[in-house]
Amino acid sequence: IYSVLTEIKGRIEIIKGFLFQSHTTSNQITDVEFVCLQFRKVIELIGFSTLIASKNVYASVRSKYKTDWNIELIFKRIREN
Repeated sequence: IYSVLTEIKGRIEIIKGFLFQSHTTSNQITDVEFVCLQFRKVIELIGFSTLIASKNVYASVRSKYKTDWNIELIFKRIREN
């Protein structure tokens, strides 16, 4: 879980760099897209770290949990059970 938290922190630092204009792609549209992607990745990492902490519970709900990668589908399965 520590490596996930480190990655989240790094992505947040990247977002801050773009928001305070110390980083840029030299194009406002791609800057916005990049920041949105980083936010999405942070949210996914939070979701996956929750699953890591509850691996046994999720595994009991979904036998093929090792091949799951789509966080939206994972959350949907969790809500259904």
